Amino acid sequence: MEPLVIVSKVKITKKNANRYLEDYKELFVNEMDKLVNDVEYHGDVMILSYNEATEFMTFIYWTELRDLRSMVNANVFKLYSNIVSYKDTQDKDYAVFSSSAPNFRTDPLLGAFSFEIGSMTEN
Repeated sequence: MEPLVIVSKVKITKKNANRYLEDYKELFVNEMDKLVNDVEYHGDVMILSYNEATEFMTFIYWTELRDLRSMVNANVFKLYSNIVSYKDTQDKDYAVFSSSAPNFRTDPLLGAFSFEIGSMTEN
Protein backbone atom coordinates (compact mmCIF):
# COMPACT_ATOMS: atom_id res chain seq x y z
CA MET A 1 0.00 0.00 0.00
CA GLU A 2 1.33 3.48 -0.90
CA PRO A 3 2.25 5.84 1.91
CA LEU A 4 0.28 9.03 2.49
CA VAL A 5 2.03 12.40 2.56
CA ILE A 6 1.85 15.75 4.35
CA VAL A 7 3.45 18.55 2.32
CA SER A 8 3.86 22.16 3.39
CA LYS A 9 5.86 25.22 2.48
CA VAL A 10 5.78 28.01 5.09
CA LYS A 11 7.22 31.52 4.64
CA ILE A 12 9.21 32.45 7.76
CA THR A 13 12.24 34.67 8.31
CA LYS A 14 15.61 33.04 8.92
CA LYS A 15 15.77 34.43 12.45
CA ASN A 16 12.47 32.79 13.47
CA ALA A 17 13.20 29.59 11.54
CA ASN A 18 16.45 29.24 13.47
CA ARG A 19 14.69 30.00 16.74
CA TYR A 20 12.02 27.37 15.96
CA LEU A 21 14.60 24.73 15.06
CA GLU A 22 16.64 25.54 18.17
CA ASP A 23 13.57 25.40 20.46
CA TYR A 24 12.50 22.01 19.07
CA LYS A 25 15.95 20.59 18.32
CA GLU A 26 15.70 17.81 20.90
CA LEU A 27 12.26 16.70 19.67
CA PHE A 28 13.40 16.69 16.02
CA VAL A 29 16.48 14.68 16.97
CA ASN A 30 14.23 12.18 18.79
CA GLU A 31 11.94 11.92 15.74
CA MET A 32 14.94 11.42 13.45
CA ASP A 33 16.32 8.78 15.81
CA LYS A 34 13.02 6.89 15.54
CA LEU A 35 13.19 7.11 11.74
CA VAL A 36 16.77 5.88 11.58
CA ASN A 37 16.18 3.08 14.05
CA ASP A 38 12.68 2.21 12.72
CA VAL A 39 11.23 2.38 16.24
CA GLU A 40 7.74 3.75 15.51
CA TYR A 41 7.80 4.67 11.86
CA HIS A 42 7.78 1.48 9.84
CA GLY A 43 8.70 3.14 6.56
CA ASP A 44 7.77 6.76 7.34
CA VAL A 45 10.05 9.54 6.11
CA MET A 46 10.37 13.15 7.32
CA ILE A 47 12.13 15.95 5.42
CA LEU A 48 12.45 19.47 6.80
CA SER A 49 14.48 22.10 4.98
CA TYR A 50 14.89 25.87 4.96
CA ASN A 51 15.82 28.02 1.96
CA GLU A 52 17.38 31.31 3.07
CA ALA A 53 16.97 33.00 -0.31
CA THR A 54 13.20 32.44 -0.47
CA GLU A 55 12.60 32.25 3.31
CA PHE A 56 10.53 29.08 2.87
CA MET A 57 10.56 26.15 5.27
CA THR A 58 9.53 22.98 3.46
CA PHE A 59 8.10 20.02 5.35
CA ILE A 60 7.42 16.64 3.73
CA TYR A 61 6.28 13.64 5.73
CA TRP A 62 5.53 10.25 4.16
CA THR A 63 3.58 8.06 6.54
CA GLU A 64 1.87 4.71 6.77
CA LEU A 65 -0.96 6.27 8.80
CA ARG A 66 -4.19 5.72 6.90
CA ASP A 67 -6.46 8.65 7.76
CA LEU A 68 -6.37 12.42 8.27
CA ARG A 69 -7.15 12.32 12.02
CA SER A 70 -4.28 9.92 12.67
CA MET A 71 -1.93 12.08 10.61
CA VAL A 72 -2.94 15.27 12.42
CA ASN A 73 -2.52 13.57 15.81
CA ALA A 74 0.91 12.15 14.98
CA ASN A 75 3.68 13.58 17.16
CA VAL A 76 5.67 14.76 14.16
CA PHE A 77 2.75 16.84 12.82
CA LYS A 78 2.04 18.33 16.24
CA LEU A 79 5.72 19.26 16.44
CA TYR A 80 5.66 20.81 12.97
CA SER A 81 2.35 22.65 13.41
CA ASN A 82 3.91 24.68 16.24
CA ILE A 83 5.57 26.70 13.46
CA VAL A 84 2.58 29.07 13.61
CA SER A 85 3.94 30.47 16.88
CA TYR A 86 7.11 31.49 15.02
CA LYS A 87 5.60 32.64 11.74
CA ASP A 88 6.41 36.32 11.25
CA THR A 89 5.42 37.07 7.66
CA GLN A 90 1.96 38.05 6.43
CA ASP A 91 1.88 35.31 3.78
CA LYS A 92 -0.76 32.60 4.05
CA ASP A 93 0.76 29.13 3.73
CA TYR A 94 -0.72 25.65 3.54
CA ALA A 95 -0.15 22.08 4.65
CA VAL A 96 -1.73 19.53 2.33
CA PHE A 97 -2.57 15.92 3.21
CA SER A 98 -2.57 13.65 0.18
CA SER A 99 -3.90 10.12 -0.12
CA SER A 100 -0.79 9.12 -2.08
CA ALA A 101 2.80 10.25 -1.65
CA PRO A 102 4.03 9.06 -5.08
CA ASN A 103 0.99 10.53 -6.86
CA PHE A 104 0.65 13.69 -4.78
CA ARG A 105 -0.25 15.91 -7.73
CA THR A 106 -3.03 13.71 -9.10
CA ASP A 107 -4.62 11.69 -6.28
CA PRO A 108 -7.38 13.06 -4.02
CA LEU A 109 -6.47 15.19 -1.01
CA LEU A 110 -7.50 14.09 2.47
CA GLY A 111 -7.43 17.64 3.81
CA ALA A 112 -5.55 20.91 4.09
CA PHE A 113 -4.60 23.46 6.73
CA SER A 114 -3.69 27.10 6.27
CA PHE A 115 -1.03 28.85 8.34
CA GLU A 116 -1.08 32.53 9.22
CA ILE A 117 0.68 34.42 11.97
CA GLY A 118 -0.34 32.70 15.21
CA SER A 119 -3.04 30.43 13.77
CA MET A 120 -3.59 27.23 11.84
CA THR A 121 -7.01 26.54 10.29
CA GLU A 122 -8.37 23.37 8.73
CA ASN A 123 -9.67 24.06 5.20
